Amino acid sequence: MKLGHFWSVLALIACLWALTLPLAAQRRPSTTQRVPVETPPGWPQQRADAGLPWPAGLGKNEVITGHIAAIDKDQIMVKSLDHGEVLFWVDERTVVRVDKFRLALSDLRTGDPVAVRLKNIKGRGPYASEILPHPDVRARKERGETGPAPSASTQPAMAPDAVSEVAVAAPLPARAPEPEPEPPLPSLPAGAKGVAGTVIAATEDTIEVRDTNNQAQKVLVTGVTRIRAAGSETVLQAVNPGDGVAVVGDRLDDGQWIAREILVNRRAATVPAAVTASAPAAPSTRRAPSPEVSPDGLVRFSGAIASLGNEEIRVRTASGERTVLVTGITEVRRMGVRGTFASLKVGDQVSVVGDPLEGGLISAREVTVTRLAGS
Repeated sequence: MKLGHFWSVLALIACLWALTLPLAAQRRPSTTQRVPVETPPGWPQQRADAGLPWPAGLGKNEVITGHIAAIDKDQIMVKSLDHGEVLFWVDERTVVRVDKFRLALSDLRTGDPVAVRLKNIKGRGPYASEILPHPDVRARKERGETGPAPSASTQPAMAPDAVSEVAVAAPLPARAPEPEPEPPLPSLPAGAKGVAGTVIAATEDTIEVRDTNNQAQKVLVTGVTRIRAAGSETVLQAVNPGDGVAVVGDRLDDGQWIAREILVNRRAATVPAAVTASAPAAPSTRRAPSPEVSPDGLVRFSGAIASLGNEEIRVRTASGERTVLVTGITEVRRMGVRGTFASLKVGDQVSVVGDPLEGGLISAREVTVTRLAGS
């Protein structure tokens, strides 16, 4: 082969090789190409530098409710019934409170029911200006039960200035089933005296209630106490530990409450059906009657008032003195005229109808003066 032909062939090969380089580059995957990820269902497509997605159908300054699904050092995800899984930013300016009681972000746990007030921050997306957890979170803090510190195993760490597509779409780790929360506490009727809380113990004629200040309150249940499901007229026969209750009644000198009405919120699995004639009667909260108790469950006796105390009288009878509690539901009549506790006098002859309590006390339904003192 002549030298001129050799260089011509070599030049042709070089040209062909140069033409194939762009095609090869197109077929070769780029080492800097972003790995595509799936956007969670219901979320709009977002660029990697566009911040967190704003929930579809939600206004720009709105409140969502749900349960905390995951917690990171500066982000929280809430599983909402209306908007699905909503991821939002938090920081030291985020207010966490139960009523006026302030909490910290570290007091929150996965599974806590919350209401969250969101703002749409340009370039970042949803930001929580306020988080209102269930009152149980406050009670848990006051009991000294602190939540676990956020860790990488709870939610992948996310940079504060941008959220990668991988971080947004990262699946949440599997977790154990949430414990069933305590039922919400019923509200006391407007203007009514009483106590609201969770029943921690119940006997035949008393219940012990842990109130919203985490204090134990003893409540006396009598034959005239009305027990019903909160928000309905369904009559209940007993109160069980774990029930949320609002007790309407009067406080005695020793700090105990005597209940006129108990409103009950009970877990769905334990709410009994309305009592009917064919249904077997549930165990009664009243004491077993003593020999002096009438068939209707009431005590009736007469005597003279020996002394007057604060909302109680001591009545001297043929068998000894009896202590009688005069409450807001006691009907006082003085010689046929409606009276008050203040109208009773030492030496008055009285007839008493009431309910027996433990310790021999009587909660009076009626106190009738049959003869005036000194007459």
